[in-house]
Amino acid sequence: MIIVKEAQYLSYNIENLYKLIINSNTIFIICYNDKILDKNTKLYNKIKNIGTIYNSVKLKKIEIFNLIKYEIEKIGFIITNNAINLIIKYLGENLYKINNEIKKILILLNDKKKIDEKFIKKNILKYNYKSSKLELYIVKKDLFKSYKTIFHLKNVTISIVLNRIYIFFIKIIKFNLLKLNNVNFNFIKNQIFYLKARKIYPLNKIKNIISYIRESDTKIKNSSLKNEEIIKELLYKIFNN
Repeated sequence: MIIVKEAQYLSYNIENLYKLIINSNTIFIICYNDKILDKNTKLYNKIKNIGTIYNSVKLKKIEIFNLIKYEIEKIGFIITNNAINLIIKYLGENLYKINNEIKKILILLNDKKKIDEKFIKKNILKYNYKSSKLELYIVKKDLFKSYKTIFHLKNVTISIVLNRIYIFFIKIIKFNLLKLNNVNFNFIKNQIFYLKARKIYPLNKIKNIISYIRESDTKIKNSSLKNEEIIKELLYKIFNN
């Protein structure tokens, strides 16, 4: 099975997949995000003839509201309407981001059973602000400020921080690929920031960094080393890779 994610970025080369499909017995899943495959392409017509085309309709705001409420309440927690509205206001209608935030909320809750607006502002919005600062310091290769920011993220596990760092480097990889394939990236926020990041962390370096992050995650789960030591080692490896 081959899954092609973010296939909308292959707009100019999408017909190349047609050649693969007609000459292969492999199962292909081609994912378009926020766009629809051109119905006039050979690829579209081939899929229509031998496969299935599924169009996932974007959820309305009220449907997203109800989804968040359902996901939280089905595991025994209560969330206020204002808290849900704040999540939607901050994250928009991106279900992937919303799902990640819900997971984060559940980790931060501890013994708390009710999620209100105050909780979201204190834990989620503040966390994301500090995480953005962390990304900035990583690009600047500022060891002291990176370390300080990580351990000022209260009520957040080190595993969550590692995941955030991992996601940041995955974003740089995606940006690199867009640039290498001459794809228009005007839709991306903070373009200048990512242009700088890709110069400091080219693909060959990020490959090593991803390995370092995974090693650190394993150490945190299985090692007797203190989290502080593991993070220091990780940051040193990232900055001196």
